[in-house]
Amino acid sequence: MIDDLRIRAVPVLQVSHSEALLRTQKRKSVRARSKIPAYLYLLKRIEGAYEKPERSPGLRAMVQDLSEDGAAVAIGGKAKPGLQVKLQFGLDDRSVVMSGTVRSVDFDSDSNRSVLHVEAVTPSPRMRNAIRSFVYNIREDDDDVPQGGI
Repeated sequence: MIDDLRIRAVPVLQVSHSEALLRTQKRKSVRARSKIPAYLYLLKRIEGAYEKPERSPGLRAMVQDLSEDGAAVAIGGKAKPGLQVKLQFGLDDRSVVMSGTVRSVDFDSDSNRSVLHVEAVTPSPRMRNAIRSFVYNIREDDDDVPQGGI
């Protein structure tokens, strides 16, 4: 039975619930945990950030989880949301470059480290397939690759 309850003359619905709350996934893509060394580059504008790898090393970082929509990246020091960044790292024998905007930051003052939650710009099909093959643990075996011409 639901009681008729009013707070400041506004009807309120009281519903009982269990102690366990389940969170549904809000992302459109699946993320995979990782520990991938990467370079992070700060961008002035994200529009001109192509997927071409940089020649010089950037800030050292560690990709902690990865999806085609973004990544969580650990860095030394403190950062703030809104930064536009470019990430460069390797997956198997492929070089992956993705750009995006830092949406949130978790800072640990004891270790002076931050985890940046980066929302990526939609990657090219080549980059997207490289990331998906990592996320879904699909590896291309050399034995499965046809040799020679058609």
